Amino acid sequence: MTSRSVRTGLSLGTISLVMVTQAAVTMLTSLWLAQATIDVVLAYFGLVSSGVFDFVYVVVPDFPTAIVAISLTVIVASVLGFTGWGLAIAAAVSNSGRTQARVAIVIGVLVPIASGGYLWFAGTDLLTRLSP
Repeated sequence: MTSRSVRTGLSLGTISLVMVTQAAVTMLTSLWLAQATIDVVLAYFGLVSSGVFDFVYVVVPDFPTAIVAISLTVIVASVLGFTGWGLAIAAAVSNSGRTQARVAIVIGVLVPIASGGYLWFAGTDLLTRLSP
């Protein structure tokens, strides 16, 4: 009989994939919330002609607190994503869940591109809707 080592538990690649995916979802959701908050405040002060987020047209009671909360969420998601991306590189090198690590690396590269594209289109949309 030959003895095999049976690996139980999660591999490093799986852990990094979960971390990077969670950071990606949090980052993109936070950007959407930031755009909605800024749009509501600008519409409230009459600086925007019509809001994209009219369905959330409520007065933001504490705008600075909302912006700080969204900013902290983005910072934590960035640190989590960067850590997961580093773990994914280590997992790919050490062959510990290499497939999941490769997927995590690709997600880690695409999320900043998607975030930048979202900010670009949100900014150009806001500039086209500013009241004269």
